[in-house]
Amino acid sequence: DYFNMSELSSAISPCANVRRSCNALMKDPLLSGQNREVRSVSIDEVAIDALAQKISQSILDKFQKETESESNSGIDNSTRSLDKESFKVNNKTCESALSMDDNIVDGCIENLNFASWDEENWHYTASNFHRSNLSKEIEEKHKFERVALYIMCMDCINFCFWPVSDDTEVLHGASGKNLLEYEHLASALKVLASRDDRLQQSNETIVTETNSGMSMETNINIICADDSFLLAPQNLVNLTEESFLNMMLPLLPATVASNKIDENPKDIYMIPNAKERVRLIVEMAEALLTFHDGSATAFISKAGKSADKLVHLILQFFPGFRDATVDPFKGRWVAFYKRAQILVADLWAALGTDDTSADDAGKSVLARCKFGVAVCNFTDMNKITTFADYRVPQLLRSLSVLKYSSSLAKRVDSGFEIDIFSMDELYIRASTVQAVDILVDKVSLQVSSKVDLEINSVKMDWFLWNIGEKLDREGNLGVHHKVRTIFY
Repeated sequence: DYFNMSELSSAISPCANVRRSCNALMKDPLLSGQNREVRSVSIDEVAIDALAQKISQSILDKFQKETESESNSGIDNSTRSLDKESFKVNNKTCESALSMDDNIVDGCIENLNFASWDEENWHYTASNFHRSNLSKEIEEKHKFERVALYIMCMDCINFCFWPVSDDTEVLHGASGKNLLEYEHLASALKVLASRDDRLQQSNETIVTETNSGMSMETNINIICADDSFLLAPQNLVNLTEESFLNMMLPLLPATVASNKIDENPKDIYMIPNAKERVRLIVEMAEALLTFHDGSATAFISKAGKSADKLVHLILQFFPGFRDATVDPFKGRWVAFYKRAQILVADLWAALGTDDTSADDAGKSVLARCKFGVAVCNFTDMNKITTFADYRVPQLLRSLSVLKYSSSLAKRVDSGFEIDIFSMDELYIRASTVQAVDILVDKVSLQVSSKVDLEINSVKMDWFLWNIGEKLDREGNLGVHHKVRTIFY
């Protein structure tokens, strides 16, 4: 029985297959017998060692400060004493291999603990949602359902922000750029999700439970969002490209001609490939209505608190998340599942907990979960891989961790598009997955005996992504590779 399995076997585990296929790609030779380039991306061992040391030192510094602060308060921290000299960073190595400000590393180090999902206030959290005719318990469950639907919608459209046009000829001739970023779509969707947070109350029940009433897998009441919620599946199935753009575009920042020297008056905010984004949202909504009583909570609960199983379910019911291909070099099946895995990670960060040990300690599950619903308290987040997209490989390349072949480097640096599922694209993404796994292993080894901190690929991805975002906004990152895709 699927729901009673302790875990998926490696043969059908989507996360295990991402790692297996990426590691297989990275075993390809860098040069052929004719001295011709084959694998176009490699991982520099010196640079990744230096980065791991730098991250480890920042973690140790943070915990050292906390230990000293607690000691000054009279708290016994003898079990957390740190021998910083054991992990002293070789400054010369770091300076030669890395060009990253220590302040930026330290400023993002919290993401290696348990990242604040709405740290920047971009996301919908249902904090203002209220229905006076509902009990506190039922109202909290509606909050959970609404946030889950918001996240599922966001990760349906969380891809490919850079094109200035859906026409490739216009793209290559464009003198401006698309300023759209993740936070702009997240914030716009937040506004739409918030519109019915407060309604004029009536004597009628505003939101109701489904006829199924109870999830057999988790023994919790299943809630469906009301028609007033714009992101309810029964509304999303009627979404069109025109209605989507009419709702979203007015919520994006306005592009105003500027007198600043470094700003191009032809820069724009636009949502590329809107038709495909709408198709993905409708597909998700139809699947929820058809197979899961129209309830995101019902869908998530079927994973039995397993992140790996939830990725499997996402791939099973939402075809648009199936980020996999057969490589054109050797005919091998390769998977990344970026949006499927980041959907699980977002649900975990927004609606779950990092404290999976509390069950053994006899603590109340409901006391340590969001909105009194525990289905996102995933116990196997270490199985999720990094999210192979643009920003993390862009950062790792700028830190000399990823090395591109001369031909690939020239194409990326010139801003030319790379073909979807070409070997160059597969190598960039596979090397990113492998490099982050290496970082997790190295940092965990260096700090595990010193601090109580579990590091996984999700936390490492968020850490690196936040650094990349800060450096990119400062103009201190090189260009990222460009691929037209729905997968990232």
